Amino acid sequence: MLRQIVAREYSRERSVTRQSSTHSDYRQPPSEAEPLDEDRPRPTVETTTSVQDDARRRNPETPVSSLSQPPRYSKKLPDPTYLTNGDDPTFESWRFQIKNKLRANADHFPTEEDKIAYVFNRTAGNAQKHLSPRIDEDSPVQFTAATQMIQHLASIYVNPNKARDARYKYNKLLMKSSDLFREFQTTFLYLAGEGQIHESNLRMDLFDKITPQLQERLAATLEDLDTYEKFATRCLSLDTELRRIHARIERQKRFTKENKAVITTAAPKITPPTNLTVLPSTPIFPRTTTPASTRTPTTEPTARQLTPGLHPQPLSCFNCKATGHVSRECPEPKRKLNINDIEEEIEEYEEQQSGNEDA
Repeated sequence: MLRQIVAREYSRERSVTRQSSTHSDYRQPPSEAEPLDEDRPRPTVETTTSVQDDARRRNPETPVSSLSQPPRYSKKLPDPTYLTNGDDPTFESWRFQIKNKLRANADHFPTEEDKIAYVFNRTAGNAQKHLSPRIDEDSPVQFTAATQMIQHLASIYVNPNKARDARYKYNKLLMKSSDLFREFQTTFLYLAGEGQIHESNLRMDLFDKITPQLQERLAATLEDLDTYEKFATRCLSLDTELRRIHARIERQKRFTKENKAVITTAAPKITPPTNLTVLPSTPIFPRTTTPASTRTPTTEPTARQLTPGLHPQPLSCFNCKATGHVSRECPEPKRKLNINDIEEEIEEYEEQQSGNEDA
């Protein structure tokens, strides 16, 4: 058609030129600026592309101007994950992605058959088995629209008692001391949405479900936190600070235990000497049946007096070095343990023992 139109216009130009030349009194020779008809350049016709040919075959009434520009498709969205058993991904998320894909890229699926084929190709495993009996052309209940396929899968994977089960879990939900508030809040809001809990009840329900430590610190400011957003933000910040304080206390306790363990392992064990000769034991305060008024002082030496090295030593405090009391009864403030002091005490004790043995 384009070639016929161009040839018709060219023939008209030649006829007009011939008529003007016959009515003139003389014929002017051709100049270099005006070439002859044979040398005049002719317009070229571009060959149509495969897209234009395809469009002309589909619709012969399509104008030529619209065929010169290739069609523009919408930006392709990512394909949804394959639906297998309704767990990962869940049917609700898969259904939302499929509907969004078919709506945003509607120009990629011009016919209903294309949509049915796409939905079937985005299933696998058990989900595809549920669709296979009705996807065949010979099936008496064949799918005629993609929405019928989605509704058929919804009747299998959607729990009719989902809201009731979510409300039951919502009422049983309680925050543990080991739970992070941001993770607990995610579960709380999910169950509230699934159970269709009204927004006006969320603030007080959240207060009843958090730990007693958070309740104790938020009770005084509960009236000021009149919205759920304010209350949840305060819970999140308070939970973070309490966990930081608890971690600091645990580090201090662990550091104290490690120091005590180091001091215990560094101090050598003190063993009493074993080369002492002990006489047969005699009671220091012999029990008699005579009355106290008739008792006579005895001059018999005791075993402690006859045995060398067992003379009673005055008591000395380990804390203040004073005599007359022990460290647990010392009125002075407790001094810190030092390994050097312990070693000095051990050396002094060994010197005293060696002096007693020489004596």
